[in-house]
Amino acid sequence: MSYQLFTKQPQIVCCTALLNKFLIMFEFISYQNTPGGKIRVEFASGITELADTLAVVAGEMGHYEVQAQGVRPTLGSILYLPVKGGRMVSLKLRVLGVSELISPVNAWKASCQGPDVKEFNLRCLDMSCDECKEVSQVEFIEYSDSIESDAVKALNQQGWLASLEKQVCPKCYKAAH
Repeated sequence: MSYQLFTKQPQIVCCTALLNKFLIMFEFISYQNTPGGKIRVEFASGITELADTLAVVAGEMGHYEVQAQGVRPTLGSILYLPVKGGRMVSLKLRVLGVSELISPVNAWKASCQGPDVKEFNLRCLDMSCDECKEVSQVEFIEYSDSIESDAVKALNQQGWLASLEKQVCPKCYKAAH
């Protein structure tokens, strides 16, 4: 007698979709300010400079075309673009190729890889530190079905010591360690 093993495809797709959402959160979202109308260019050396945004087009399967004027990125550089409506949330794109534009002067076009997402659900909440009781406004991207878990993960990425039960601000966390 022989047996065949079958995996249920929907479970694999579901897990892949969930994994992709987590990858979006950790690989393509940065909780640092990028000024509106600007692109922060981070070179492999760690040096960061600003360029002026001309256009951004999100294509299929996480492909982005970014046009800007000013400091020109190199292959492998990271571009940080402000997320619309956010003050401290930036979209992080990896540069795959760069070409010069005819005009305006010092303008360029970069092909980039980023999340396969057209819109982000930006959330903002007032968070109170359990130690000093200071209230801080915190922004985060909602990417799963659990807004509480998304908020906790974002708080930890922003320097907080956070769980569903307790939240300690970066200032108090640093003072304790």
